[in-house]
Amino acid sequence: MADDHGAPPVGEVAVDPDTRLRQVFAECLLDENGNAPPDPTAGRRGETSGWDSVTHLQLVARIEECFSVELDIDDIVELESYADAVSILRKLGAEVGA
Repeated sequence: MADDHGAPPVGEVAVDPDTRLRQVFAECLLDENGNAPPDPTAGRRGETSGWDSVTHLQLVARIEECFSVELDIDDIVELESYADAVSILRKLGAEVGA
């Protein structure tokens, strides 16, 4: 069953690329109480509580795993928001953010 943001429960991978990316952000950006952000697409690195360097690497790893891509160092550094992730994935050939 999907949550309020259309993402399937943690652990299940969505088929739709946009939902899958929202799910990845929601899973990685949990707050100190284990709650997903109200809108996982609105966060920015350095401004979102819990988006630290460790979380950033977890986010990169989940994106790579879920989309079968490999981000290069420039992509990893430039990834500061959901919109950045969409741009990077499009560059790598993923059909996301249509």
